[in-house]
Amino acid sequence: ALADEIRSIQAENRAPAPVLRELRSVVPQDVWLESFSADPKGAISLGGATFSMESAARLSLQLERSPVFADVKLGSVMLGSRGESQVYTFSIGCALEADGAGR
Repeated sequence: ALADEIRSIQAENRAPAPVLRELRSVVPQDVWLESFSADPKGAISLGGATFSMESAARLSLQLERSPVFADVKLGSVMLGSRGESQVYTFSIGCALEADGAGR
């Protein structure tokens, strides 16, 4: 789970606090993250949901502009429902920037 991902980041000498702090600062208020994983090589996968496709795209752009993340790719965006609400679920792949605040 999240604790395992933090240990993975720590094992590669990447401080998890700056990475998570940057992630928190770029996620729009109308987006909620449901999954986060990082492998030992710095590849990151994010999954989440939002009420608009534009919000998923906005998160992707914010990650691209960040000094911490690189190679951002917005994956699938799918319309579904949660209870009475229609939501878009999405996946984003990226990497940690070699010179970013995460190292």
